[in-house]
Order: sequence, then structure tokens, then C-alpha cells
Amino acid sequence: IAAWNQTAAETLGLPTLEGRLTSELLADQKSIDIMRSQGEQRRQGLSTEFEINVLHFPERRPVPVKVSAMPVIADTGEFEGTFAIIRSLELERRIEAFEDTIHTAQGAAGIFQAVCEQIRPLLNFDFGAFSIYSKNGQHSRMMLSYDPQRQIESHKRWYPMCGALAAWSQRHEVQVVDIADFVRQFSEFQDDPTLKRFQSAGFVKSLRIPMVRGGRVVATFSCSSLDHNAFSEQEMRIVKALPIAKAFLMALHSLENDELLFRINLIRDMFICRTPEQIADVAAKKIAEQYGWESVEIYTIEEAGRQIRLLSQSASSPDYAVE
Repeated sequence: IAAWNQTAAETLGLPTLEGRLTSELLADQKSIDIMRSQGEQRRQGLSTEFEINVLHFPERRPVPVKVSAMPVIADTGEFEGTFAIIRSLELERRIEAFEDTIHTAQGAAGIFQAVCEQIRPLLNFDFGAFSIYSKNGQHSRMMLSYDPQRQIESHKRWYPMCGALAAWSQRHEVQVVDIADFVRQFSEFQDDPTLKRFQSAGFVKSLRIPMVRGGRVVATFSCSSLDHNAFSEQEMRIVKALPIAKAFLMALHSLENDELLFRINLIRDMFICRTPEQIADVAAKKIAEQYGWESVEIYTIEEAGRQIRLLSQSASSPDYAVE
């Protein structure tokens, strides 16, 4: 290689390409064979387009590229070399693989898992969460989490949001959030036990991707890292190009369909009950199963005696039992 531009060098992860042999830049035998064949076509005076895999040297990973190559002919008519324009196909292939995986995923949990598995090699995050917002924008609820190391445990279902936090939550852009700065900015989180555990576990940065529908943020996907250098500009460019928000809007639609079906089935199951106690038992059990709450209690109000009486309870542990 006698001349190159910076983009070509960056594609290979090298500071310079000067003096490099083309063969040592190739990632596999198939690409080597294609280049040999293409070299013969250049000597015959032919220009062609073809695809090969080159090496990204720092990580020794293959990068698919499209090459537009043409011969360089001297004034004497002799073949002197090849002029080639290289375009990386890596991002296009990532998008194709991402969309194929999402379209075969089943349900909200399947989509969430598929997204995390697709982007984790790009971002190397340690925790991910998909959260929804209430219709009035005053509460958020984490629906799904990706926590391979099981570092975070949260029992709080709905988080109140008001004032500045509610306004901040409606920001439409993808953001990298410094967690310590976030806690300082929103004082209501300074004593929150879940966020304290989150910081104690060593999480320092979070990437927030909003899902916008009808002009308002209805859900977010966030992934958090223990690394102070996480979420670089290059990683952000890749993430912004992937249809992550589209995937999670599909997940949200699936959740909403599941919720509607749950309500219909709950009404059906309650309808066949004969007594208020049976209705309460069915409702408490089904609601606890649906939302994963540790305890669901249903009370009846006795106005004459100015008392409330426990009608039914579904508890995940005796510790939550109401006497």
C-alpha cells in the first residue's frame, strides 16, 4: 500500500497503512482468494465491486467491507497498481442482524432479552432495564431487567416523579448520564435505597434511550456500566443507528396487549365466583401473579363500626402476612 486516507486506516484500527501488504489486512482465506482473483481482473484492465472481510487489528475481529476497485494504468499502457474505495458494511450488518433477531423474538420479555444480547457486545454494560411511564407522566415503573451478575434487587414498583424530574424524563434525546451527578441534581433520590445499592455496587454511568409515542416519552431503556469510560462517541453512533427505540415500542405494545388480556381474563374468573370472599381471593391471587408484588390485600369497609376488614391476601412470604 502506497497511499491511503484516514478513514481506511480507522476501519482497520491502524495508525497507518504505509508499507502494508494487502494480504495481511484480510480476515479469512475466502477474502484472500477473492483478492487474488480480483488482482487478475485489475491486470486485465477491469473495474469491479466486491465484498471481503478485513481485520480490525486491535481486536482481531473481521469487518465486512465493500470494495470498488479499478486499475491504475501508466501513460505507456502498463498496469501500475489498483485504486480502491473501501466502505465498511459493519453497521449495516449489525442493523440487519439486530432486526432479524428482534422480529423472531416472542413477547416483551423476548424482545428485551434479544436487544440486550445484541447490544451488550457493543457497549459491555453490566445492567439493563426497561421502564414505562404512567399516562400522567408522574410515575415510572421498571418492567424488565437484565442483570447477569444479579447485583441489583429492587422491590419498589412505582417511582414518583414530579417537578424537574418529570420534565427531565420527557427529554427525547439519547443521553449518557453520570449517576452521581443525577443524584445530586434530583435530591429525592439521595436517600432512595435502590439507588444507594446501585451506587454501592459501583455503577457510575448510564445510557438512556427514550421511546417516544404521540409526542411524549412513554418508556425508556437504560443500560448502566461500572466503567468510567463507558459509552464512547463511537459506541453512541452505533447505538443511535440501531432501531432500539422501535424494538422497545414493539415490546411496549406487547405488554399493553398482555395487560388487556389479563384484565379480560380476570373479569371472566371473577364473574363465576359466588361470594365476595371468592371474588377477593381470585383478584388478590391473579393481581399478585401478574405484577410480581410481594403482597396484595383486599379489604372491605364496615362503615357502621368504622372499621376495615381483611377480605383476602396473597403474599409471597409469611413475613407479609396481615394478622
